[in-house]
Amino acid sequence: MDEFIHTFSIKALADFFRRSISSFKNEEEDLTYIIEDKDYIDFSELTRIGNVSFKNSDELIVFACKYNGILSERSSKKKQFEIAKLVLKEDFKDGAIFVFYDESGKFRFSFIRRNWDGKASKKYSSWKRFTYFVDPKDHNKTFRQRIGNCTFKDLDTIQEAFSVEKLTKEFYNDLFKWYQWTLTTEVGITFPNDTATSDDDRVKLEEQMIRLITRLLFVWFIKQKHLVPEELFKTDKLSEILKDFDPHSTSNGSYYNAILQNLFFATLNKAVIEREFAKLVDKRDIKTRYRYAEMFNISEEEVLNLFRPIPFLNGGLFECLDKEESTDGIKYHLDGFSRSDKKFSNGNFKHRAFIPNAVFFDEEKGLIPLLERYNFTVEENVPNEVQVALDPELLGNVFENLLGAFNPETQESARKQSGSFYTPKEIVAYMVDESLIAYLNNALPDLDEALIHQLFEQDTLPEFLANNHALCEKIAKELRAVKILDPACGSGAFPMGILNRMVEILEKLDAKNKASHHDLKLHLIEECIYGVDIQTIASQISKLRFFISLIVEQEAMDLSKPEENYGVLTLPNLETKFVAANTLIGMKSKPAQLTIFDKEDIENTKQELLKVRKEHFYAKSASAKKKLRNEDAQLRDKLANLLKESGEYAPEDAIQFSQWNPYDQNASSPFFDPEWMFGLEEGFDVVIGNPPYISTKGISVEFKKLLESQYGFADDTYNHFFFKGNNLLKKGGVLSYITPKTFWTTQTKRNLRDLVLSQTVRYIFDTANPFEAAMVDTCITSFSKSSSKENILKFLDGSKDLKTPDIYFIHQKIYIETQNSVIFKPTEYNLKIYDLYGKKVKDLYEKWWDKISTSKNISKNKKELQAYRESLKPGDVALLGCLTEGGQGLATANNGKYIAVRKSTKWAKNIIDSRPRKLAKAIKVKKIKIDALEKYANINDYLNSLSEAAIAELFDNLKEKYGRDIFGQGYIYRLVEEDEIADVEQLTEEEKLNGIDKNKNFYVPYDKGDKDGNRWYLETPFAIAWSKENVGFLKADPKARYQGYMYYFREGFCWTNILNPQARLLKAKLKYKSVNDVGSMSLSSIVNEVPNYFIVTLLNSELLFDYYREFINVTVNIQINDIRQLPIIIPNKNELLKCKILFDEIIDLKKQEFLKSHFNDNIKNEIATKELTLNNLVNTLYQMI
Repeated sequence: MDEFIHTFSIKALADFFRRSISSFKNEEEDLTYIIEDKDYIDFSELTRIGNVSFKNSDELIVFACKYNGILSERSSKKKQFEIAKLVLKEDFKDGAIFVFYDESGKFRFSFIRRNWDGKASKKYSSWKRFTYFVDPKDHNKTFRQRIGNCTFKDLDTIQEAFSVEKLTKEFYNDLFKWYQWTLTTEVGITFPNDTATSDDDRVKLEEQMIRLITRLLFVWFIKQKHLVPEELFKTDKLSEILKDFDPHSTSNGSYYNAILQNLFFATLNKAVIEREFAKLVDKRDIKTRYRYAEMFNISEEEVLNLFRPIPFLNGGLFECLDKEESTDGIKYHLDGFSRSDKKFSNGNFKHRAFIPNAVFFDEEKGLIPLLERYNFTVEENVPNEVQVALDPELLGNVFENLLGAFNPETQESARKQSGSFYTPKEIVAYMVDESLIAYLNNALPDLDEALIHQLFEQDTLPEFLANNHALCEKIAKELRAVKILDPACGSGAFPMGILNRMVEILEKLDAKNKASHHDLKLHLIEECIYGVDIQTIASQISKLRFFISLIVEQEAMDLSKPEENYGVLTLPNLETKFVAANTLIGMKSKPAQLTIFDKEDIENTKQELLKVRKEHFYAKSASAKKKLRNEDAQLRDKLANLLKESGEYAPEDAIQFSQWNPYDQNASSPFFDPEWMFGLEEGFDVVIGNPPYISTKGISVEFKKLLESQYGFADDTYNHFFFKGNNLLKKGGVLSYITPKTFWTTQTKRNLRDLVLSQTVRYIFDTANPFEAAMVDTCITSFSKSSSKENILKFLDGSKDLKTPDIYFIHQKIYIETQNSVIFKPTEYNLKIYDLYGKKVKDLYEKWWDKISTSKNISKNKKELQAYRESLKPGDVALLGCLTEGGQGLATANNGKYIAVRKSTKWAKNIIDSRPRKLAKAIKVKKIKIDALEKYANINDYLNSLSEAAIAELFDNLKEKYGRDIFGQGYIYRLVEEDEIADVEQLTEEEKLNGIDKNKNFYVPYDKGDKDGNRWYLETPFAIAWSKENVGFLKADPKARYQGYMYYFREGFCWTNILNPQARLLKAKLKYKSVNDVGSMSLSSIVNEVPNYFIVTLLNSELLFDYYREFINVTVNIQINDIRQLPIIIPNKNELLKCKILFDEIIDLKKQEFLKSHFNDNIKNEIATKELTLNNLVNTLYQMI
């Protein structure tokens, strides 16, 4: 491998493949003729090296080509890809390795593959290129490991060696360990925050460390462009520069203070020719001057020379966040960039941050050695072009990953609290393309949408545009005018996806390349792309990725021109492009007019403010920015007063306006208004994103009230984002979100379905769960803000294969006309169900649902319901809720006291095994002393010496003394013998209602549901102490819920209340007479012609499961009111008899299955055969076959 990397040649390449692949055929052929007549003058010596035929019939071909310039990560990438495609047209294979190399030995090692689309058509998808850039001077760790250890046994194995996902995961894991380590008190990092106290020196340390990571990673990325010298990270050089520098010190932080803080705040944030040390007393608080001269071994002039070759970048990322002017009476030093070395009595600095050198240079844990182990690239990967190195998207991934860190104070996931999830780039790419296509379709109605698709799908300019410059310019003009918002931009996945794709399309349209990439990106950033996020650090990272995207376009520096910043273009200020605000909350009151600025003096002031912000976008010096920010503040105050005087705004609205300061990096606005913050009156052409999925349980009472006041309801946040997104759109604008798909069927999301279906839905894409984190299944929903009664939408089902989804088309009105307007997959099977039962069920629901939705309503409409039941005849369809009674059961609030496990069941062993552990833990935690324990060798022996009654008494007494959760919430420790259980058939109605005397057997069966999901049959392993005393206490205990008692001791059926997402059955079972637990939702038939066993048989069919999942509830939680909506066909006597025979046969087999002595595959096979018969029976009954 060393020879291959350090002395690259065609021979070395051929030798490598001969060693790596035994079947490699080295058959060299000169193919230079392919590129001689083309525009490839920088390339020569195109050579076919050889080929491989793998055992699975895939074929690989290997090529090499010389680049006559200086090869870099970026140089002629596009041309290289074009050459590869030209060659593969001549010599087509399933995959290819292309190596482009230069005279110095640098090379790009690319794997190119064109995949099948996975369909019967066997069409090819577009080419995808994976690349390593290898410079013999670098470590090339990943290339060495991955390619050096690759078995090359087939194309999939080769592609795995180019997996950037694997690389980023490895980096995350390493960085996360470092991050967790830095938060420990052992490391002892402090930031001053409130300079008057040391109590908050470690408050919000997580956010401070994330800010440090993002700043340093940004520097690491721009180091790849040689904008920052390597010597700032080399310990041997630092030992010469810094006094007594110990890279492994845990008590000295000179590296962070003297090197990194000066780099961040006094170098990257200050023009080259203006840099200087802070010396005078009146200048020490200016945060753009160098500090810590006393920490250097070298003179101040030498320090200035050390940093001099680094250009000024601007952009706000490296603005020091220390505030010398007090806020609310407090002086905050959030960055701690201070010359003052004063300390508190505990040793913490009053004004200065402290991060020990070991945090950066510890050989095993330090951040710099960690970063040096990986290759970085400033180019963001896109779905069809992947460089195997860490790209700027990493910043987004790292941010989301660190948000997912475990928060020890709250015992909750920080990522869950914020609802943040990083969207995979393939999802982003699809949504971006479809949104831009929809926008162009609306902007250019005369242009066929199929032609617009060609522009996005083809690698080169489509034929219809090739010789039509006017049309190209027309499309480009519309693209350059688009207004796009990500209302929950997080770390910038969608804004960056939009920027990169728009540049690609505009470059394709502008064949003459009149605009530079930098200028094009700058225009799009300034005029087209906007982002909002409630988290300040998120909007910062979005800005940072845009900065890197601009720096990518930077040409080589000219160090002879410091007055021109070495030719490096400074970054714009994006404070009014990406704002930190609560998107969901608008102003408290707002006139009905479209614009909030409709009076002349108000409009004039607004225009002045927008002019200031435009100037600020390009402002370069700290003094210019300060001047413009002061003007901004004055104009905000003036505008707020004008709004107050207009009489149309509440004073609190005006105050909100004036208090929003876009330049405060630590503040998140409590409201969002696009006209006030972005100057946009008409709304957006595209609203796109992945809004947070926070349930109402995860939001504060105050926020819930705000939602209710603004939207008229409070629900999961993604629901509100749909309504907000729609409001933010122009007429005809396009919304595209990836969200949970729970809204397809859930009753509480009916308002959201109504909103979506009132617009023109372009497509719905079932994406299942494409995220790394375990979470609910998702979908992409895209609609145009317009109504169309005859719209046909596209439905993509990617639940089995996200890359090659099944595609269907359906009239939108079918969803509108379906019961509850549910959204279902429009397969042929589901559409047949809809045709047969859609209207019937909707009519039944509209007539009967309000009468059966609650027990109270059932009682109220008892006579009408009874008359209806008596009118039913075979073949009729009825809602299950009209044929049954039942509900939720008892919540004891103290299972340990009341509930026992039957000793004859397998669950008893779990109790016997767990009691010693539970008792030992309680003794340790609560420091309990049990005198009797001293006589025994261990807790097991002690418990074995006690009777069951004594064990129960011991645990009861400990719970009474130390709290009911001492053994864990709901822990059951009682065991009961079968002869202690009462015969339910012998109980009087009085005993069922009010309890049994203690001189009798007072335990009765207790049904807690079926967590194991055993269909058909399961005798409950639980019993409840149903004594008079206990029943009386349960009725009176405010903590307990004594509910559903009218359904106790009734035979019926129940089901598994939580489904596995991949489940195919409801798993209902017959329920015997018992008391019901709150976790055992159960129903009982009250129609003789529709007995319980018949309903259980129907519920255990695939058809009823499919109906339930598609037309009632797509989520994993089964609610009793969902089950009540199932359509039940009234059987005739013959159908009932067939069902009874089949049911009894399956129950008999199930009972054998649960007896261990009879457990075998034969029984399972018999049950499976019977269930096939069942499915045929039910399908016949429902006319599906």
